[in-house]
This record gives sequence, C-alpha cells and structure tokens, in this order.
Amino acid sequence: MDTSKIVFPTQSGVVIYGPEACGKTTHAAALAAHYRKEVVIDDWLPGDPLPTHALALTNQRCEGAIPFVDAVAFAGINLARRSAT
Repeated sequence: MDTSKIVFPTQSGVVIYGPEACGKTTHAAALAAHYRKEVVIDDWLPGDPLPTHALALTNQRCEGAIPFVDAVAFAGINLARRSAT
C-alpha cells in the first residue's frame, strides 16, 4: 500500500482501535509521535471526550477510527515477533 499520499489529521483527535493485547499500548508512544499527538488516552470509549491533541486507544470499532494494523503500517512500525534466543 502506498501511504505517501495519506494525510493524517492534525486538527482533531485520532482514535485507533484493535483487540485487547494487540499492541496498542505497547506502541502508543510511537503512534502518538507519528500522528503528532501530545497525549495518549488508553481504554477510551466512544462518546468520551477526545481532545484535539490526543491519541485515543480503544477496543471498540467506531466511526472514523483507524484499525491498529493500519495505524502501525502507516507509521512504519514492524510488528514481527522476535524469537527467543
């Protein structure tokens, strides 16, 4: 997928959704930096306030939310698991 022409919202909060334990919180700092957000709200629920400077993480799909797998792909984050040595 060519992500070079994708424009990411900077004038609104960003919501990323995915199943529990998929890595949303683990990668929150990198995602916040990519989407230029200063604050991460974990366990956000649709209907809760969403400040413009915030990245919200949720388990619930909602309108306008970015699927976690797409969000990490856009940010260039590699989710490949490392093998134990």
